[in-house]
Amino acid sequence: MAIERGSGPAAYQTMRPILGLLLLFSGSGSADGTTDSAEINHVIAQLNLFPRPMDLFTRDADGRSVPEELRKGRPFVYRVEAAPRDTGGSPSSPPSPRLVISHEPWGEASITPAESRASVEIVNPRIETQSTRFITPDVALVDGHCTYADTAQKIPLLFVMKKQQGAWKIASIRVLLAPQ
Repeated sequence: MAIERGSGPAAYQTMRPILGLLLLFSGSGSADGTTDSAEINHVIAQLNLFPRPMDLFTRDADGRSVPEELRKGRPFVYRVEAAPRDTGGSPSSPPSPRLVISHEPWGEASITPAESRASVEIVNPRIETQSTRFITPDVALVDGHCTYADTAQKIPLLFVMKKQQGAWKIASIRVLLAPQ
């Protein structure tokens, strides 16, 4: 079927199925909303861990210090979770302490007992997500907030997330309202 030049009804009738197919498949290149949203929420939830994982941010990220600034001057409420232990034997064998030497061969040695190796999750104040909007398959805007349970105060945050090498990372964090 040939497309006639002009803006007559015949040209419109010929292009309508093509436009319909384009609209139908335009969303096929977008991000998988459920999986990507869950991955993004997991990355942002890791801002509540201490020590914070190093690979949460892009190299050129803006706002890396925002979580610390929001928590400054506030008492922390945290939960300690024991890290999985590698006993190297039976479950009844005691875990081994960890030895760290600062500069070999003549450095300071520090011994960390196995029981103290745990992850610390900050419960108050807590950074959480609300909604995610995908701008492109590799860029998302996330509305979130920092909640102070003792005062019921919520500070709105905006996260710009970027997918790099298959993993979602934080490209920017912005505080939308200044804390009062």
